[in-house]
Amino acid sequence: SEPRNDDVFLDPFAGTGTILAERATTDALAVIGTEIESDLIPGLRPGRVGASASGSRVFEADARRLPVRDGTVDVVVSNLPFGRQVLDEDAIVPLYIDAARELRRVMSPNGRAILMTTRVDVIEAAMGAAGFVGEVLTTISLNGQNPSVLRYIRV
Repeated sequence: SEPRNDDVFLDPFAGTGTILAERATTDALAVIGTEIESDLIPGLRPGRVGASASGSRVFEADARRLPVRDGTVDVVVSNLPFGRQVLDEDAIVPLYIDAARELRRVMSPNGRAILMTTRVDVIEAAMGAAGFVGEVLTTISLNGQNPSVLRYIRV
């Protein structure tokens, strides 16, 4: 994601906080995490993931309705739900479409996003429709699945 010390960073699908913890190891203006599953929130508190930025926050929130002001996020990095463990396959398409629109709202012009998913076709369509340009960076092996890592720029 090319971290910068003046970034406002967001993981809208924070899960257990792995990405937040990694980003918190370098300076940022703010590190923000949201997670819809309330039972995961205590483990995501900024002190628990090592966040040192004064603007660090963790919210219980739906990625389709983020508690973030318009145009304020510089970087999004997230491991999206694949539609296997948490959501069923039918829920992924509308989730990705709505989340992409919400990312468009909260991200700054030229904001950058790094997203991981097994549903490349769905995220490419959703992000393209929301006004992002992107590319597949790589495909990895993860717990028996092969998700792709994609990079997007808000245009």
